[in-house]
Amino acid sequence: MFINNFLTCDEAVMIAFMYLLVIGSAAFVYWDTAKNKIGKITGVKALTNASPLIWAIGVLLVWIIAFPLYLVKRKGLIQKAKESPVEVSPKARKITLAGLVGLFLIVLIGNFSGGNGKLVSQVKNGTMEGYSQTTIGKAFKASFNRGKWRQFEGDKGENIVEFTGKISKSLHADYANWVLANPLGQIPILQHGRLRMKYEKVEGLNSELLNKLNQKYGCAFSFGSVRCESSESQDQYNREVAEYDVQRTWLPGTPVTFQWVVHPDGESFSLENVQSDAWEGLTVDEVFFFVYL
Repeated sequence: MFINNFLTCDEAVMIAFMYLLVIGSAAFVYWDTAKNKIGKITGVKALTNASPLIWAIGVLLVWIIAFPLYLVKRKGLIQKAKESPVEVSPKARKITLAGLVGLFLIVLIGNFSGGNGKLVSQVKNGTMEGYSQTTIGKAFKASFNRGKWRQFEGDKGENIVEFTGKISKSLHADYANWVLANPLGQIPILQHGRLRMKYEKVEGLNSELLNKLNQKYGCAFSFGSVRCESSESQDQYNREVAEYDVQRTWLPGTPVTFQWVVHPDGESFSLENVQSDAWEGLTVDEVFFFVYL
C-alpha cells in the first residue's frame, strides 16, 4: 500500500488554518469596503482604486500583498469614499459574502472532519495484505453500519486512522452461514475444531457449554482435544458448538474499532488495533477472513 502526497496531521492543520485565514481576510475586506462605500472611482488611476469584489479577489489570490496593502491604505480609502461614495447593491453584497462564507465552511469541514482527511482516504483506498480483492473502504462499507472514519495524532506523534462502526445484519448472516455449513471445516488460517478451541479460550476447560456437551455425547478432553464415543457424536458435538457460537458472535449492532498507523516514511500503513466484544477469542486474521468473506 503506497501513500502519495502524504501530509502529517500537524501539516494538514497548518495548511487548513492558512486557507481559512485567507478566505476570512477576503470576506472582511469585501464587507469593510462595501460598508464604507469604497469602490472604483471613475477617472482615478491607482492600484488601490478598485471595487470591493476586486479587493476580495486580490486578497484571495495574493493575500500576503493585498491584505496588508488594504490595511495600510484603509484610512485613506475611507476618506476618499466620503467624497466619492460607491454603492454596492444589497443583492450583490449578499451573494458575494454568501459565496465567501460558503467557501470558508467547505474548507473548514473538509479539513477538520476526520472522515475527509487525506490519511483517511489513503487507508480507505488501500488494501490489506492477503485481501487485495477490494479496498478497505469498500469492504468495511459492506460489512458495518454507521461507519465513521477519523485521523488523529497519537501520544507519541504517530499518525493514526481510525474506523468505528457496528456489525451489520449481512455480516452476521455471512458468519453464521459459514460456521453452520462448516462446523468441522478448515480455512487456511484456522485449525480443525476451531469453535471448540475458541470456547476453551474464552470460557476455559470448565466452560458450562463444553461440560454440558461432554455429558450429552459421552465426550471427554484428551491431550488438548475432545474425544467422543463415535464420529456421529463428534459431529453432533461440533454442530451444537457452532449453533451456540452464531447466537453469541458477530451480533448485529455490536460496536467495532479498527486503527491503522501511517508510517513516518509516508509510503505505507499497518493495522495496529482491532477491538470488539463481537469476536472475542478470534485472531485478527480470523476477523478479516469473515469481513472479506
